[in-house]
Amino acid sequence: MPATNFCKTCNLPGIGENYTHAIVWPAQRHMMKKIVNFIQDQGTAFEAEKENGFIVIDTDHSDTFVADLSGALTTVEANDTRVLLCNSKTPPLGAFKDVVSLSHLVDRINSRWLISMLEEQRYVSYAQPIVSADGNWDTVGHEFLLRGHDPDGQLIMPDTLFGAAKDPQLLFNLDRSARICAIETAAKMGGDGDVFVNFLPGSVYDPQVCLRTTVKAAEEHGVAHERIVIEIVESHQIDDTEHLRNIVDFYRSVGFRVALDDFGTGFNNLDMYIALDPDFVKLDKSLTMNLTDDDPRLGMVKGIVRTAHSSKINVIAEGIETANNARVVSDCGVDRMQGYFFGRPAPVQDLAA
Repeated sequence: MPATNFCKTCNLPGIGENYTHAIVWPAQRHMMKKIVNFIQDQGTAFEAEKENGFIVIDTDHSDTFVADLSGALTTVEANDTRVLLCNSKTPPLGAFKDVVSLSHLVDRINSRWLISMLEEQRYVSYAQPIVSADGNWDTVGHEFLLRGHDPDGQLIMPDTLFGAAKDPQLLFNLDRSARICAIETAAKMGGDGDVFVNFLPGSVYDPQVCLRTTVKAAEEHGVAHERIVIEIVESHQIDDTEHLRNIVDFYRSVGFRVALDDFGTGFNNLDMYIALDPDFVKLDKSLTMNLTDDDPRLGMVKGIVRTAHSSKINVIAEGIETANNARVVSDCGVDRMQGYFFGRPAPVQDLAA
């Protein structure tokens, strides 16, 4: 199993320990009364410091109390209510850095299964081929995609994994583990093709600090920097272009190339893509899947390809599932293609078989 230099997220407050006390700060005065009434109905011991605006609750089952309290409040109220789990009615000053919103705390508790998966390194990278669009369809690289395993060995798909990582620190660890695992898996495959590694820009606050582990993994496992293409996903949902620019600049400074994923799913995002000057853009499958010679999407795809090429950006078409689909998309002038027609994501040992 790959080593990932995992940062212990079990140290997050609310994770890995059943605390004996909860300190609650209602955001508004009327919420104090609502929460006090809830605690009284539960028959739980508490002390309400109404003048100071907080409540100290004695609880033998902090997880259950947090979940029940969240269920008794509206979503807005849960977002506005602050909670500190601790083992004393009077915690030390340093503990107050762990105060979080009630909704945030519930997310942390609900994600324990994911934390266990990461700490036990129950995950792998599957590889999906990327081929040239010159008619020979030669494999020129692979995209590496994270898959988790539950304790029984059943696969957990990426949407479930990343959907559960609502805590920023947990998302950072999950995304970093996925990148490192991808590079380790590429090293096991060998060869000299491009290595497309997915990356969520929202998981990083400072590229200089947060992305060093990706570079270190490449160096430790002998994967040449020029082979690695960092594929920035969900870029159409990121409004901070400067943040994306800093990420792109960092990866370029160490010799990696950059791809921007999912083009066509955002509204009017071509200008942003061009401004970031990526090496590749990947056309979303909504533009290319089942594309035919008389499809109304055809003109749009050709126009995107022309615009990208005018800025010296290579275009990869995703979602190719048939030979005719591959022919039509190739005729649009794309540089590379990817999809089930050329190969599904698979474990490395299956690709080598």
